[in-house]
Amino acid sequence: MTLFLLGILGGTEVTKKPFSSSKKKSSLILASKPISTKNKSNIDPILKAEVHLINIHVSKLVTKKSSPTYYDGIEAEFCVIDWNLYNNDPWKNPLFRDLVSKSEGCKNARIVLNLKDLIEEVRRYDQRSSSKSTIKSLDPNFIFHESHCGSTLLANALAYSKPQEHRVYSESGPPISALRICGENLEYCTAETAETVFRDVVYLMSRVPSNSDESHLFFKMQSSATSSIQVLQNSFPKAPWVFVYRDPEEVMVSQLNIRHMDRAKCVQSKAHPPHRVSDFLDLTRRNVKDLSNEEYCALYLSSICNNALDAIQMNGISGKLLNYENLIEDFITDILPNEFGVNLDNEGVKRIEYASTMKSKSRDGGMTWVEDSAQKHDLATDAMHKASTDYLAFSYIQLEDARKNE
Repeated sequence: MTLFLLGILGGTEVTKKPFSSSKKKSSLILASKPISTKNKSNIDPILKAEVHLINIHVSKLVTKKSSPTYYDGIEAEFCVIDWNLYNNDPWKNPLFRDLVSKSEGCKNARIVLNLKDLIEEVRRYDQRSSSKSTIKSLDPNFIFHESHCGSTLLANALAYSKPQEHRVYSESGPPISALRICGENLEYCTAETAETVFRDVVYLMSRVPSNSDESHLFFKMQSSATSSIQVLQNSFPKAPWVFVYRDPEEVMVSQLNIRHMDRAKCVQSKAHPPHRVSDFLDLTRRNVKDLSNEEYCALYLSSICNNALDAIQMNGISGKLLNYENLIEDFITDILPNEFGVNLDNEGVKRIEYASTMKSKSRDGGMTWVEDSAQKHDLATDAMHKASTDYLAFSYIQLEDARKNE
């Protein structure tokens, strides 16, 4: 099948822009025809849910103060994902970018279309009586996390427990890009704009053929997504979500016990701290440059936890907290049946238990996971211990209190 680039690009390749979820140019076949019913054959693969959204690119974001839900200037990129690569051995392709890179249908031809024009066409198509019998839309469920706390294991377990029934997006680019489309502090556009883009993106990713066995949709978000969790709650007030967290010192060691500590994920934003960290530094009259990597990491992780805690306290109806300490048991006995509406048979439970024995990000190998909590405490340096105690421990205590009172 030959796929074409349509929409407002004017015959030029998509390039990286602010808020783009892709770091590279894609291999695209160019065309200049706009989206229209006359050219519907070119977008049939999207309308029929035969291809999958993998990126959104911002060329020039256009909004209107008079119409907060209006937007333009965003392109949506699609290709054919081989879901069997993930569902059969999720630990070998644990993140969405792994799956895209391994899927043959994504290595060459891709479709890129103007998102606003496309979503209007897709929604019109789905409203037709003839289309309702061929396409269904799955309700979303979300996993947020502190990072290095077992969230990838949960995504793997969801995919592996019912591979034909569960569609799992593990840290895919489009949802986080949509959540952050207006900036962390909504400095570029309104919350209503961000919510509209997010709903449109999730809608495109939720569509599957009606004859598919898929019945549940899950998004494992990036850890930074908690700063925009209010956008998600406003977009999908009834969507179930969980926040996964772990003992402060264990997370600190998982993050920082690498050769180049300044490359740790929790330190990478030090040049441009999230607003919650900046607010704390302003309040305490400290300069980020004066913080050690351990201190900054603890503050950054605390900001993630506090964002989730705020969301739970504001709207605890749809959100739940999940501690790594009893992760799999609580996931099977509580979160799956009571929050996500998934009822497992014995085979499903066994498959989750098997998934929990595999290292979540084995990738090319099937590495067996070994419990390492005690070892992490042994590896904690004095600086890690002090930073976690000073800046992260209280957030953990608050999360535990909230979880026990749910």
